[in-house]
Amino acid sequence: MVTTGERVIVVGAGVAGLAAAYRLNKAGLRVTVLERMGEVGGRMSTHLRDGYRIDIGASLLPTSYRHMLALIDEAGLADQIEPTSSLFGLVRDGNVHRFQAGNLKDMLGIPLSARSKVTLLRALWDCIRLGDKLFVPAELVVWAAGIKAPDFLKSLDGLKTDRINRLIVEETLRATGDDNVFAIGDCANCVLPGEDSALPPRAQTAHQQADHVVKVIAARLAGQTPPTFRYRDYGSLVSLADYGAFGNLIGGLKIEGLLARLAYRSLYKMHLKAVHGLAKTALASVGEMIARPAKPRIKLH
Repeated sequence: MVTTGERVIVVGAGVAGLAAAYRLNKAGLRVTVLERMGEVGGRMSTHLRDGYRIDIGASLLPTSYRHMLALIDEAGLADQIEPTSSLFGLVRDGNVHRFQAGNLKDMLGIPLSARSKVTLLRALWDCIRLGDKLFVPAELVVWAAGIKAPDFLKSLDGLKTDRINRLIVEETLRATGDDNVFAIGDCANCVLPGEDSALPPRAQTAHQQADHVVKVIAARLAGQTPPTFRYRDYGSLVSLADYGAFGNLIGGLKIEGLLARLAYRSLYKMHLKAVHGLAKTALASVGEMIARPAKPRIKLH
């Protein structure tokens, strides 16, 4: 377990990385933040161009974000928050669509998918490898730099990739450019029909895609039309070892404490069973109990 005075490396100087570094430093740890860009802020940085300030990320902070507001106040930045109008404009298909935050009629008229409208409504409703010669010792590394697929994927002939090297796939999970290549999990950019963004790079996404690819291959071997992939979001779980567990399940149900920890453990074992089978999962569980003192104490799902 990390104790006061030990050194911690935080990879990524975005909002998540900076907040983690701030809290770790307040706890008495020696923190070093690493960032490959020449500025901090990540996706929420501000650029100056032709005399204008351009916010790359979100430019508003809903009043319901109490923890964020408390952190801003604690950092002495509360005086930089300015009240803003609840009137917004969204550029879509070359037109600016104006709407009032919280006005359901306005927001339903925006030309977005149903999922994007729900996400927007929720947001606006209440308005290590560092190089060949660089080594930094640390007792704990906090990764806040996002994900990126392996570089070799972008060099595969005929296959399209996105900016983080993920293969762009169709709704059957077939890679664009080759009928015989399928991609799932973190190496796949899958945007389902009617949606505006790719599926999140999470374990449940990869698990569902793996099950679906089996059906697709079986259909192809039988000369049938491959089925289309349908994603079901079952929520999120975060386990912080002995410090607690939290979850947001289907329908917005929130759980925490012992119930959330049991749910997390059950889900984790389900993934192991799908990959290794029941016998190996049982043996792995016994081995895990024996080796637990040497394992990391924080794990996210």
